[in-house]
Amino acid sequence: MSPNHLTDPIPIKETVHIIKQYLFPADTNCIRCVDEREAKNAKNNGAAIPGGTNGIIDTIKFLNHVDEDAAWQLAIDAGIPMGGHIDEHHKALGCGYERLVEQKPESVGAVESIPAQQRKARIENAHGEILTLLGDHHPTEAIINYRAGTTIDTRKATGDGRGIFDLDIWAMPGYAEKLGIDPDAFTSHMLDVYKKTVTTLTEITEFIELS
Repeated sequence: MSPNHLTDPIPIKETVHIIKQYLFPADTNCIRCVDEREAKNAKNNGAAIPGGTNGIIDTIKFLNHVDEDAAWQLAIDAGIPMGGHIDEHHKALGCGYERLVEQKPESVGAVESIPAQQRKARIENAHGEILTLLGDHHPTEAIINYRAGTTIDTRKATGDGRGIFDLDIWAMPGYAEKLGIDPDAFTSHMLDVYKKTVTTLTEITEFIELS
């Protein structure tokens, strides 16, 4: 049975040591979701953000008080990478963050409901990549990754029976600067969105910081 941090007796230092073994180089020219599952059609090594590009769009809307169209245009003009995902079972609603934005936006701090399929189309129209994630959720830990230039190798982790949600928080200031948004406000909001996403979708309530 896969370890579960709610009942797992492994000391936190040992858990951190285990998780660090799954870090590998991130590609900042790509963005992916914080989802812990393995991707079918790519290495899935983009910087991890709730909902992929959609999490950035919602943060722009929240902080800049602009609508959906204006937020997407700002992201495209700033050169923000375009990425998102579906899964084998739920297709357009395979991203838990996007599903919450469509069905219960307040639960993740989004300002309004937006259909997941509409956002998939925007990513594809901007020549972004929509990954297909494999299998069902089996989360074991959620991390906040401060180690610059790294992300979680979900393929290796799931192969070992671990499902690690990951926010690559080190990447947030860089994206904020591209967008002309205060990096501290951007990073703080994204961290809040990540925690809300994980605790709403899973039983995980504790977050491990990797520094």
